[in-house]
Amino acid sequence: MKKLLLISLCLLLIEAVPALAADTAPTTDAAKKFVRMDADKNGKVTWEEFRKTYPGLSQNVFDALDADRDGGISIEEWQRAAGRFLQMDTDGDGYASWEDFQRVFPKMQKGAFESIDTDKNGKISMEEWARFLEQHHKGMAPARGKAPEGKPMIMPPSR
Repeated sequence: MKKLLLISLCLLLIEAVPALAADTAPTTDAAKKFVRMDADKNGKVTWEEFRKTYPGLSQNVFDALDADRDGGISIEEWQRAAGRFLQMDTDGDGYASWEDFQRVFPKMQKGAFESIDTDKNGKISMEEWARFLEQHHKGMAPARGKAPEGKPMIMPPSR
């Protein structure tokens, strides 16, 4: 079961990474959302600007999206992390259901969805999605900690 979940998460990352790179076109929904959030039009969304758009999300989400830790989210950081989430969250409620997730990632098994849904409420929040991307960007599996020194967290299946 764990091996199947691990394989599903690997496939999710393989499918998500090229799609995230493709989400960097300035005409994407993510780019439009960024432009609306960036109230002072300086090319960075501050915590204050972010929380006006997403009042229910925590500073932790903002920090996870601010990949370079400079105190602001650039359009590149926003599109990399939020672009795919916004594709899932078609109703704009800040959550992606299993059905939303499956529509965007049709090859993924429910175990992959459940591993990202860390609060186990049956939906993925932007905070959970940002945490998932941040952990995998650092080579970590969701909610499991760091890999042993010099070892990748996601291992290919053994033969």
